[in-house]
Amino acid sequence: MRHKLRIFLASALALSSCTPTTTKNVKKDHLSIDPAKHGSDTKLVIPNESYKLKNGLTVILSVDRSSPFVATSVWYKVGAIDEQPKKTGLAHLFEHLMFEGSAHVKNDMHFRTLESIGAFSLNATTNFDRTNYYETVPKNQIETVLALESSRMFFLDINQAKLDEQRAVVRREREQRYETTPYGLASIKLWQSIFPKNHPMHGLVIGSHRDIENASLTDVKNFYQKFYGPSNATLAIVGDFEPARVKALIEKYFASLPQSQPMTPASIPPIKLGAQEIIRFSEKLARLPLIGIRYLTPGLFEPGDAELDIISHILSGGEQGRLIKALTRDQRLASSASAFQQSFERISVFSIDVILNPAVKESDALKAIDDVLLGLLMNPPSAQEIDSARNAILTHHFFGLQELGGGSGKAEILQSYNRFAHDPNFIQNDLARYQAVDQKSIVEAVKKYLPIGKNRTILEAIPEAQNVGNAHARKERQS
Repeated sequence: MRHKLRIFLASALALSSCTPTTTKNVKKDHLSIDPAKHGSDTKLVIPNESYKLKNGLTVILSVDRSSPFVATSVWYKVGAIDEQPKKTGLAHLFEHLMFEGSAHVKNDMHFRTLESIGAFSLNATTNFDRTNYYETVPKNQIETVLALESSRMFFLDINQAKLDEQRAVVRREREQRYETTPYGLASIKLWQSIFPKNHPMHGLVIGSHRDIENASLTDVKNFYQKFYGPSNATLAIVGDFEPARVKALIEKYFASLPQSQPMTPASIPPIKLGAQEIIRFSEKLARLPLIGIRYLTPGLFEPGDAELDIISHILSGGEQGRLIKALTRDQRLASSASAFQQSFERISVFSIDVILNPAVKESDALKAIDDVLLGLLMNPPSAQEIDSARNAILTHHFFGLQELGGGSGKAEILQSYNRFAHDPNFIQNDLARYQAVDQKSIVEAVKKYLPIGKNRTILEAIPEAQNVGNAHARKERQS
């Protein structure tokens, strides 16, 4: 299953008529929308109703008759942030184990059953704040999906053979993502330089080799019993269904599950990066140096988060992005440049990554990056730049209308708002954040969160051959 550090909640939103009697969404209308013509007065909604079962399971239902399919999504309020030191990677491990059968489903039959009924957009992801499982099926197959989700919510079959098999899968996944990928180990070094060892975000979502190997069957079963129950889960269903029938099926398959213990949010100690730190890393795979800069920024939906999203677009949202233009075309210091805001529930990370051209000095590239950041203050973004960035975000929102489920469809959006804003109807408030961004708020965000020389950690990943050559040159000069 594909891992994501973050689901960008504002990346896909749903639009429908605000007329109460209208719940149908028509794709051709979605494609014809020009987001630049829709200001803050546009009412954006995903028609839905939500309720709770007695055992604590939250249910969100949204009827959409635009196609004869139904998307289901189950979110568990557990992620890497809920793990204990030396026991990392368990949430991600369950991203795999949850497909390995239950008391009512034989080994390997979860996937096979879904595929046999025509399921698509079938996957699961894990990040620091949640784990999700989703699929879309023909509307006449909704009962099969609910039976499968119910069974693995409480009756998951975990044994040593399955643990060993999926542990090996996760090990290979980690190797492919980090050990055998250019800059992979450098990214780990930079991330763990930001978050100290006592911080729950120090470990990677995928965990460490050692922790994955040392996880016992008892550890895994205890983790499942603690986090994977109805009180810690939300079920979202979006598509062409009859609410009365679906509610009856939910009652049939979920209401009898025992109530699980409500979870206490993980404790997040406050951290501050303080003075600038530069770390050098010997890169074994890549042939070009990389500069990675990380700032600590506000959590999702907090003041400044929307500004930083827009700033990232202004810097690298296209060929005219200030960072891309300055470093790759004007000064020709780099082959690529990017900036992005990774928004998590209680703390976020603003990242700048630049891959340098051959023979470019790291100090020259860093100065050029800082000049671009300083330019946001000395030459603040114009109204046109802000509008362009905002419209790029809104365009992404509107195109999310076309999907019922999948990784960024309506079911996931409702889940996201319910989880992080505690309101599945938060869509209009989310868009209002971006509509409120202006030149003044951007300048304030840059001053507060992206200062030059502090509140950041910088990593210089230098190819090993270049390090050897530099050391040899220094030795010759000394002799």
